[in-house]
Amino acid sequence: MDTLLDIQNITHHSDLLKLSKNQLVEICTDMNLPTDGYRPELAFTIWEKIKGNTELQNEKLKAWKTRLLCGRTSVMWYQLDVGTSKGIKETLIKQCGFNPFNYIKMPPKEELTSTPILISAANGDTESEYFLRFIYKSGVTKNIYGDEMQLIPSSSIVTVYVNEELNCFEVRSEPGTASKVARSFARLINREIALTPRNILVPFGNNVEAMADALEGNLIEALSKPESLLEDFTAEQTEAIAKVLTAFDEYLAAEDVDSLTKELKDAKIAFGGEMLSVPFAALILSGIEKVSLGVAGRDLRELVLYDFLKPYLQHQGGFIQFVVSDEGLPQSYTIKVGLKSNSVYFVTPATENVLKFVRERIF
Repeated sequence: MDTLLDIQNITHHSDLLKLSKNQLVEICTDMNLPTDGYRPELAFTIWEKIKGNTELQNEKLKAWKTRLLCGRTSVMWYQLDVGTSKGIKETLIKQCGFNPFNYIKMPPKEELTSTPILISAANGDTESEYFLRFIYKSGVTKNIYGDEMQLIPSSSIVTVYVNEELNCFEVRSEPGTASKVARSFARLINREIALTPRNILVPFGNNVEAMADALEGNLIEALSKPESLLEDFTAEQTEAIAKVLTAFDEYLAAEDVDSLTKELKDAKIAFGGEMLSVPFAALILSGIEKVSLGVAGRDLRELVLYDFLKPYLQHQGGFIQFVVSDEGLPQSYTIKVGLKSNSVYFVTPATENVLKFVRERIF
């Protein structure tokens, strides 16, 4: 009977680069390898020792399996129609012509294209979840020596996590690449029609604040777009707002009521009837493409300024900081939520446990 591959067996050099230097030094120490050098050097030294050696991979990398396919990454989720996820694994094995859970099949370099292809797979903690590795041609670099130029293709490997019980899968890559990998996976399992991206904020009422609450975390930065309460915002109106703000500063410094009154009257003339119907806070924000409000060490929602401006802002995303108990210790993690990209980026290197924590709240 063929031996099933585990996560540490489908790991590649690029995955080792996701680990911190301290983590790589620890692995090198356990393997009696040199611990001096930069992070890429340490990763390459480990890779040269373990590649193709399943027994050594199991011995030296198993303790790190919850980190190897994660790291600092973007994640996009896709929803499969209820009832369509059963039998995906069998279809996948049949379609790709080999059993990726038993073998790693790397394509010849010259045959690699920008279309992702499956090269290996490994089971997860339960029978309904597993990991797939796809490779694709990600670009071409030039190596120039004198009058000669050599074109060298570059490749990238992407992880797809499948959960048949939740009827979903996630692609761990930036949004553009994630969509391409998702299409390749859907074709492989004959599920293109049943494939839809998961709107990450729908479970939270399209509210990034509600998502922060679900993660029991803090909203530490909000990326927003001002509400378009005025169709046009002229240079004259912009100047009028600036003068009001300057006059207000002067009033606080010298109690110059006359100057503040004059500028308010001039602004009223500049805006005509619009100034009567639009709140002044909204006027200040008008004409600005993006607004970013952030705070360190606490929740942004505790700021009076944020509460004051929030009614006139459309959230486009934000940064959420939350705590997850990982390996018995509480650890702080930060994610960036993108509404337009419909993705989550793990600013803090993630683990499988952290990804599960976020995933279970989205699904």
